[in-house]
Amino acid sequence: MYMKKVMFWLLLSLLLPTLLLSACSSDGGEEDASSVVEENDVPEGAPRLTSLTLDGGYDFRFLPGKRTYQILLPEGNPYLPQVTASPEKGAEMTVEQAMLENGASSCEARVHLSKDGIETTYTVTFVKNRSSGLELAYDDRYRFSVENGEAVSFESSNPTVIAVDASGLAVVKQVSDSPVTITGKNSAGEIVGEWTVNRTVKAVLDLFVIAGQSNAAGEGGNAEESVKPEEGTVYLADAQGTSMMSLSGGKSGFAAAFGQTWHQKTGRKVLFVQATATGRGADSWAPGGEIYAEMENDLDACVAMLKESPSYLLRSTACLFMQGEWDMAAGTDEVSYEKNVLLLRDALKSRYDIGGFGLIPARSWRMESDAESVALGIMSDMLPVRAAQYALCREQSDILLLTRVSETASADNGLMQEDNMSFTQRGYNRIGQEAAETFIRWMSPDADKAVTSFTLLSENGRDALENGSELVLTPGSSYRLTPLCEPYYADIPELKLYVSDERLASVDRFGLLTIRQNAQPQTMTVKAVCGAFSVEVTVHIAEEEKVETHFTKVEYGWRFDGSLDEKEGLNSLTRSELSPSEGGYEFYDNSVFVKKDRSVDFELEKPIRLSSSFAWSIQWRGNLYGDSCLLGQNYDTAGYIYLAPWSDALGHAIRFVTEAGTSFLIPYGDFAEKNKEVCSWILSYDPDSRMVSLQMNDSIVSEVAAPSFDVTFTNLFGRYGSENANINFAGELDWLKIVAAE
Repeated sequence: MYMKKVMFWLLLSLLLPTLLLSACSSDGGEEDASSVVEENDVPEGAPRLTSLTLDGGYDFRFLPGKRTYQILLPEGNPYLPQVTASPEKGAEMTVEQAMLENGASSCEARVHLSKDGIETTYTVTFVKNRSSGLELAYDDRYRFSVENGEAVSFESSNPTVIAVDASGLAVVKQVSDSPVTITGKNSAGEIVGEWTVNRTVKAVLDLFVIAGQSNAAGEGGNAEESVKPEEGTVYLADAQGTSMMSLSGGKSGFAAAFGQTWHQKTGRKVLFVQATATGRGADSWAPGGEIYAEMENDLDACVAMLKESPSYLLRSTACLFMQGEWDMAAGTDEVSYEKNVLLLRDALKSRYDIGGFGLIPARSWRMESDAESVALGIMSDMLPVRAAQYALCREQSDILLLTRVSETASADNGLMQEDNMSFTQRGYNRIGQEAAETFIRWMSPDADKAVTSFTLLSENGRDALENGSELVLTPGSSYRLTPLCEPYYADIPELKLYVSDERLASVDRFGLLTIRQNAQPQTMTVKAVCGAFSVEVTVHIAEEEKVETHFTKVEYGWRFDGSLDEKEGLNSLTRSELSPSEGGYEFYDNSVFVKKDRSVDFELEKPIRLSSSFAWSIQWRGNLYGDSCLLGQNYDTAGYIYLAPWSDALGHAIRFVTEAGTSFLIPYGDFAEKNKEVCSWILSYDPDSRMVSLQMNDSIVSEVAAPSFDVTFTNLFGRYGSENANINFAGELDWLKIVAAE
């Protein structure tokens, strides 16, 4: 008997530490004993945690020397605990929270420590286990069913918390710690199934602000063709940010596809705040800009609503930015664009602690796209704004390139509308899915973020330049290179671009390779290096071919002093064939007044050509009654100069459209309202600087870098659009002078 007692206490003393270690509570559940390892499995000298805790009512015994833990979660859609830890003195720590994919049964959170070159990782594994019960979140849809299919009706013990219909579809209506029983009955009224929901918890939700221009808003998309997320998973805030609308019925644009993918991959619900506007530059979204102020008001209201909500728990905030077309058309340079994006990022980070800034590259502007891109309908040329976008994603650790759909999208492959400006809904669906998947991999503790491939993109933004590729450039010319690392969420090591001889050329951090003006014909190289990857390209400097072109200056002027005659009789005006035979305009105080019905335009005796090859200017004095066409065709969708001081769609700018249908914008800025007064204006072009400038009453309004262009106008106040769209001119001109060449 004595020996038995000794053996009992000996065995008890040996088992007690293990029994204590395995006693891990999880709302009544226990830590799986199979996860228990030695208490001191952290190697001697390796950094350790001093504390490790979980929220959400989950408790367990932490031991600094124990690196792995397992927590049992209820089935259903339980609250996924967040890990909080403290490192020992001098150790650096990063925490990777777990993400429980929709439908998955387990996931891991990891805490990484580093000190003196030694690393330690603590792991908490969360496992759904039916023995721990059933837990659902607010607004969840959960279907109860009996295996043999006998149940014909279902009832809830508390319909105010969980409502269930006759088919067994339950909807969580309220957060509650009180258990709710769902009962399934057969046709005889007998109970054939019974389930207890331990509790209902707040729905964990991620907030995304969608910022940008018309494509960010989903212009041209179709809600019926969009992805339709499950009810209770993806929402859109109203214009004031004070209520939420389900996107289960779909939405034009990429939001629905992004939201569905996000919920499926993370198990978290999504709320979007839309801060989009057509015809705005990036400065409108930077602090101080018109859109930023509206966005901040909406976000403040939305965050306040969620913080006060008894039903939702805001986990993280992030931004999805899809903008740039206006800046490309307006000639914004790389540095200015980058500055505005960083101002927006920094403001959102400071005010809302955003967890990431996802960037969807804009398509290049038609006017600056090369002939091949225009022919293919794939606007991917690396223009200054787009080069800035790629540089931001390379150089800023929290700015993420989400997708490159814009580099391959065209009307032919069904991703773009026929106008080649807006995506189709098919295109938006693809953008949303790819963007969410990239963002999630970037966040995921399981993602391998090492660079796996490195590409040097050619100037067209599509083709790769291989080692040994050859370029032929002339003195003073430039070529834009774009380094691209994959995967897009990779942690990019130091990346360098350099030339073999800086006396011949330079290359900046945006990838702009510029041959010096005095460089003599010879061969050099440019190299891009990213960690162990590199690409070297041979550049042949060739003498520029001389093209002798002679232009004869010509000047036309109209005084509108009772006739349509040009002052020298060189280019008089007559009514166009679309003008009424009489009426539509009148002379008044040595000016011409064109009525608001826009029924009249005038045909030029001689067409007027404006080109980027010579200097020209258009000068006038007058005022406008609305958006007006100054020069154009008899009627056409191309070849016109459109004064749009009050047009939101055109950003309060002069729109210059070539015969090819491509355009660029010259903004009025703060001077738009001056069009309502009688003022003198000058629109001019300098071929040496390649700048188009707008001047009002001796004040410089704006200057825009212009791409190559060539357009011939046949009509003064020429209509544009269709024969029935008489958007030609409405207002009064005292005089008009055009200096051009022939």
